[in-house]
Amino acid sequence: MLEAFNGQADTRTTALARLEERAAAGQLTAGAMFVADGSMTPAAALAGSSDLPTWEGTLGLPGWLAYAIDYCYSRQPTERILAMTRQLLEGIAPGADLSGKASGVVSEILASIVEEFGDRSDEVLPLFAACADIRQLHIQAMSGSQPSPAAWRAARKAATETTNLLQDPVVKALAGCIEAAAWDPVKAPTTVGDVLRLRGQVSEEHIDRLFGWTAEDDKRTRTLLAEMYETYIQDNPAEERDVFMLLREHHPDAEARLLAYTRFQNAERARAAEKANDVFLRAMKTLG
Repeated sequence: MLEAFNGQADTRTTALARLEERAAAGQLTAGAMFVADGSMTPAAALAGSSDLPTWEGTLGLPGWLAYAIDYCYSRQPTERILAMTRQLLEGIAPGADLSGKASGVVSEILASIVEEFGDRSDEVLPLFAACADIRQLHIQAMSGSQPSPAAWRAARKAATETTNLLQDPVVKALAGCIEAAAWDPVKAPTTVGDVLRLRGQVSEEHIDRLFGWTAEDDKRTRTLLAEMYETYIQDNPAEERDVFMLLREHHPDAEARLLAYTRFQNAERARAAEKANDVFLRAMKTLG
């Protein structure tokens, strides 16, 4: 049986210090339990290693939580990685055994998806049914009655077939999250992380629709950027301005719209990531 932080709050403090040291050195990288050229993903930084048994032995935390941290947080800005990881770990009581909690976290995430669907059309109802079936498998796993591999396969098949029929990009994105949940987290420890990763994404099509960015906007911007390169940079190695600086100078209206669109994209992505983090924290708190 694992005991969170091996029963010692100081172990958590030391792990967070390791993470902060890597962050200060600019050595955090995206990925899942990954170490390369001195850089580490957040979970690997916490343990000082990308080896899963080392993670469990050093921190007393199950492997699925390492993947959850990296999938959910590693692509965020550094200050958000630090804040989110600290908030998560400080909510875990030293000595708690989280080994069997993975299915509980997935179940709570699935519940949050159903809550978010405002659409109750006939198109979405089969997705609700697939979600309920997958959630029931996780609830069954939590009770100690392990679902069969065939049951997981059947649930995945039903979810995939339902997703393939959807058209709305928002609904389809959440459906992908439901599909990812149709795995046994005991045998697939990346399941929780994958579900969180998809829960924290927002489709480009949805962002474009919200902002009002059109195919014509995209075509014009690409054309103008290519024009800036060909006219001012291609045959002029001494040119120090990049295409975006040149766009601002020669086509300020296009640059202003592109900048507004980029800021809107970043804000929507940050909002989606924050929502996934909130769901994650709520699930962990619910499970004790």
